[in-house]
Amino acid sequence: MNLEQNIANIKSEEYRKYLDFYSNFHEERVKCLKRKNCKDQYIETVKELKIIKGTKEKKLSKPKYVFVYNRIKEINLELNEMENGPTGIRNFRFIVETDSSKKVADSFGELKKKFQELTNEKKELKEYLIRANNLEENKEKQIEINAQILDEKNKKRLLYFEIQQYYGDETKEEERNALVKEYVDNANLKKLAKELNKLNKTEINYIVTDLPTKTKTPEKSLEEKDKKKKKIVKRCPKGEKKDKKTGECVKKDE
Repeated sequence: MNLEQNIANIKSEEYRKYLDFYSNFHEERVKCLKRKNCKDQYIETVKELKIIKGTKEKKLSKPKYVFVYNRIKEINLELNEMENGPTGIRNFRFIVETDSSKKVADSFGELKKKFQELTNEKKELKEYLIRANNLEENKEKQIEINAQILDEKNKKRLLYFEIQQYYGDETKEEERNALVKEYVDNANLKKLAKELNKLNKTEINYIVTDLPTKTKTPEKSLEEKDKKKKKIVKRCPKGEKKDKKTGECVKKDE
């Protein structure tokens, strides 16, 4: 696993453009389906997205992904088997003690090497999740927003007690109504709660191992392709052959 490259991929301009393209692709596809006279083609396969408009064709290969939690689960199963299985590290230690041959020692060395490689990969996957999701930065933002929410609630509490002081005093009705209006206005609290919820939900749990690539087919190429499809091969009747010079059918020489 190349941690730095995977981080670069997920934050790259190419991947951001792909996400925009993918979103627009489906929006335009729906619009086209709703229009009776739309002849554009929006084709999606497992590997690519393709748009054909008249003689223009645009293709975009999809990125390749590895899903982090699935991979960590696979690694945990492999590590458990390598450590506790019939031929695992724990049992191997007893074998090495009774059989010190080079073959056994080499096998044990390979097993430990593979175990360490998987352990390192698991560690890098966890590091990827932290960096790709800006978890350290998000923690600071969450603390800041929670502090703002608490401050906002304290202001509401003070307003409540202030409003209570005006009840029964008709001369202060205008001031009381203004405070009540301010008290019931929860727009800022809702905004802060929305920001906090967004931070809690944001999670990139996949790796982009290969970035998408875009290709455009020139108009001429598509026109030529269409001509080839439409071209009809003329065959001569039985007993005749095509003249190489004129292209016409003539009788075969007897």
